[in-house]
Amino acid sequence: MAAETSALTAHEDERLDESDFVGAEVEGSKVRAGWNRVVGSWDAHRNSDEPQQVVGYLEGLKGLIAFEAFLWVFMRTIVPGAVFESLSENASPPRYQSVLREVFSPLFWDGNLQASFFVIISARLVCLRFLRAKTPVSMAGTLFRRGIRLWFPTAVALMIVTVINHSDGFEAITHNAEILGNHIPEVPYKIPNAWAYFNSVFNLFWYITGTQAGVKAFPTGMLWIVPIVYQQSFTVYMVMLMFPYTTKDSRVWGLVGFIVCAWWVESWAWYSMTGLLFAEIVTNMNFIEYAKNGVALPKTQKRLSYYWVAGFFLAVGVILKYVYEDAFPNAVNDELIVHTPIYGGGLNRDYDINQPHQRVSSWFVIVGALLFIELNSFAQKLLANPVSRYFGRISFSWFLTQSAIIYTVGLQLNLRLQHIDHWTPPLAQFVTFLACLITTVACADVYTRLVDNPSKWLADWLFAWIQR
Repeated sequence: MAAETSALTAHEDERLDESDFVGAEVEGSKVRAGWNRVVGSWDAHRNSDEPQQVVGYLEGLKGLIAFEAFLWVFMRTIVPGAVFESLSENASPPRYQSVLREVFSPLFWDGNLQASFFVIISARLVCLRFLRAKTPVSMAGTLFRRGIRLWFPTAVALMIVTVINHSDGFEAITHNAEILGNHIPEVPYKIPNAWAYFNSVFNLFWYITGTQAGVKAFPTGMLWIVPIVYQQSFTVYMVMLMFPYTTKDSRVWGLVGFIVCAWWVESWAWYSMTGLLFAEIVTNMNFIEYAKNGVALPKTQKRLSYYWVAGFFLAVGVILKYVYEDAFPNAVNDELIVHTPIYGGGLNRDYDINQPHQRVSSWFVIVGALLFIELNSFAQKLLANPVSRYFGRISFSWFLTQSAIIYTVGLQLNLRLQHIDHWTPPLAQFVTFLACLITTVACADVYTRLVDNPSKWLADWLFAWIQR
């Protein structure tokens, strides 16, 4: 077994590495040759001759979700009336903001939907290399690189926001609340010293809450996504190790059972196993050909197209999103009751809304969307456009840098345009949006070249070194 080689070409290995999300590790063990391959981002993408069907649409989908995550951070920070969170602070925002919230927010900057997409996409991608080449080396390399790939970019990002905080770089948050009345952005927790900083980064990967130091010190407090993706990757690893020794039916129904059980105990494995199920059926079960026959309807000779199945999941998710966020916002947390409690029997009536939670509505939307994309070649070609794929390649860096930029540059620019230059709020917010988008994409590209890609090189080099 140790002598087996990957079924992927070296080129595919490298491109799969670029397809990961938030450090999802799928590349081979070959160390990248040359600095250009380490720091390359846009040029490497532009000149790639890799066949589109390998990872192109997944990379593009990842870029689309990264853009939606940017929209969520921007809207809650600069256009607060356009997000669901604002209802508790201001029930009567300007009309244009209410329209944005009611029409677009549930699907395009919901926050929870984008975070959930991140977890499922990561699980969808993190297992690809092993599923395509079930060798000990591919598994060992994936396990070894995982922590290195995540730790360094996350640590550098947290260091940057800590320095900004100690330099009073987030004072615009207080001014924004006092002058414009937006109380949604909170001043991040100020990590007191270097030792506390180290502990906060270290604890991120061992202990997940929505209130720990590393999360509270990060603008928007969304850094909890990284440790969830990290920990759930090992759930994926342990489960997929059984695949070579089990039948296809047992794998599918076993994963379905795992998903149901994980939903009942409100574990993030609910999401990660969903991503693994998609990866397995598409990679090893010829799902696309199988789906052409449709779903057999009981007691009839008819078959139902899988597009109807995808449409059903998507419709249920979309309806739930709009029902909870537009029609009955006070009932948005009612679904959290329908899980097992930590202590005792019955349902979970003692949940903490300040902690990260999975949502049934988000899961239905994601499953429906992924199923439709896997079935539809046109959708895959659409997602594989150069802009989306470029965004996908810098998505981890984009996620790590966008909050600090919007909390500093965005808030200060918007405050100046509205309060000092007396621009109308919609115009000031639109100009701020363009400025923040350009700045964050540029900074994310630089961060990818200087921090994220070198961390991949380091992980590759260390794994090659320990095999000598």
